Amino acid sequence: MIIRSISIRNFKSFGNNTQKVNFNTNEGELILLTGDNGAGKSSFQESFDFSIFGSVRGKSQKRIPLKYLPNRINKNTEVEIEFINNSGKEIKMFKSLEPTTATFFENNNDETKKFKSASKEEREKIIGFNFETYKSFVSMSISDFANFINLKPEEKRQIVNKLFNLQELDNYLSITKDVIKSNNSLVEKYQVIINTNNDTIDNYKQNIKNIKKSGIIDKEKEIEELKNELKSKKIPYIKLKERNESIINELKVIHNQLLDFENRKSIIGQDILEEKMELKNIDEKINVYKSGTCPTCDTKLTDNEHKHNLEDIEKQKYIILKSLKLKNNEKDSIILELTKLSNQRDSKNKEKNDNMIKYNSLIYELKLMNKKIAHLKEKEDYVSIEEIEKSISELEEKNFHYHQKIKDLKENILLYDDLQKIFSTKGIRTTIIKNIVTPLNVHLKDILDELNSPYSVKLDEEFNATIYERMINEVYGETMSMGETKKINIAIALSYLKLILKISNLNILFLDEVFSSMQPENVELVLNVLKKFAEEYKINIIIVDPKVYFNENSTLGTEYFDRIIKIKKKMNFSTIGDEYQKGHQ
Repeated sequence: MIIRSISIRNFKSFGNNTQKVNFNTNEGELILLTGDNGAGKSSFQESFDFSIFGSVRGKSQKRIPLKYLPNRINKNTEVEIEFINNSGKEIKMFKSLEPTTATFFENNNDETKKFKSASKEEREKIIGFNFETYKSFVSMSISDFANFINLKPEEKRQIVNKLFNLQELDNYLSITKDVIKSNNSLVEKYQVIINTNNDTIDNYKQNIKNIKKSGIIDKEKEIEELKNELKSKKIPYIKLKERNESIINELKVIHNQLLDFENRKSIIGQDILEEKMELKNIDEKINVYKSGTCPTCDTKLTDNEHKHNLEDIEKQKYIILKSLKLKNNEKDSIILELTKLSNQRDSKNKEKNDNMIKYNSLIYELKLMNKKIAHLKEKEDYVSIEEIEKSISELEEKNFHYHQKIKDLKENILLYDDLQKIFSTKGIRTTIIKNIVTPLNVHLKDILDELNSPYSVKLDEEFNATIYERMINEVYGETMSMGETKKINIAIALSYLKLILKISNLNILFLDEVFSSMQPENVELVLNVLKKFAEEYKINIIIVDPKVYFNENSTLGTEYFDRIIKIKKKMNFSTIGDEYQKGHQ
């Protein structure tokens, strides 16, 4: 995906004017996206998600409901993006909310209707990414790698899964387990039918012996015995039927309870979101009061009346915070109840399925007995052994087919058992991880050398980091300074990116929270590495940061950036533009 430009109008706090940002498609650039907190840096990054996928995921990795994207002032948002997809086609996508519209152009041809009717997989093929892969490859936060050397193995595997799309292996593993479970259930079902048929065959054979021995069947006696047996089998049949009806009613109750709790969860989630939005507005008001001067009319806000207003607002904030805590506790309680109800539902469904197998088997037996009683009442005193042998032959033929089905199912189970081993953590994943770890360690050494780190780091196949000082003495990560730990984590992140960019055609990469808690000299080293990285892979690296890492009264530091984009906010509207671009005055 080679992104050419993005145009934004009314996205969150952006103003009415359309603002277009172009990107270099032939050379790599190191770009600083800066601005005060709340100016709209996150909104700029989120506009890419919305324009391409019509979906936005926030910093907490949760998707943001689209109804919260429009600007609060004029209730509208519009975003247009132009890029070249992996097939070399020129794509232009436009999306807006309130009113909601979408257009799609491919090589300057309007293909909106075709794109809207396409399946999810077809759309992802046209774009070149699915949403999760895009968020992993294009829009990445260095915070994902924070304290990487101290993360648990499972947490590290989750990062690797996210970056290299190994989640698919987990999906395949889940599918194989479901198939095995389903096939085992069918084997049990067919075995019950075979056992029932065998019992019937044994009865038929005993009847033949009796006929051959006596020559005549005591019809009335046999009918009476069958009726008694029929009566004895009807008792468990009725119990199973009643129990199944009871389970169905219990499942309905559980289903209604689940719907109720899901509804309550949704409502309280909405309330929490609204209170967070209200809390944000209150914080903005408090900041205005604390500044001492109205930003619009320069009125002083330090008199007693304004101080009293500030106290009221702070009390209101306290009330909302207290309410948020209660609602979050209530939400946790609801989630716990949902989990309990889901477990109850699964248990009831299993009991229902097991009962149905027994129930169907009993029905089959009862039908056979009723059929036999009817046959005995209609037939003559002399019973035809040939008819009984024919019934035996039919049942044996059915059993043969059921045995064949069981054989095929077991062979299928063995096949999926092998697939389960392949997709497990000890299967193909091991080979893939080996192929990741080896070049990862090579890149890691090169980047640490460029960062002048006195430490060397080696990742094993569990992504555990062993740290050495001067290639000899092993160092415990907790004893290192924050600066050196930060450099190692950044080196690990960049090593992953090198692998990603060798297999992915990209020209834009967002890096968020790169320089937090770093000393200026380390920032300089990292900027040199990123600059070289951008040039080598011909990629626009957009560093998202509220700070500008040079003195505003001098040019010191500008040489690291090819371009500085600054977002400014005034009166709830943001403007975006190049504050500096190498080669331009």
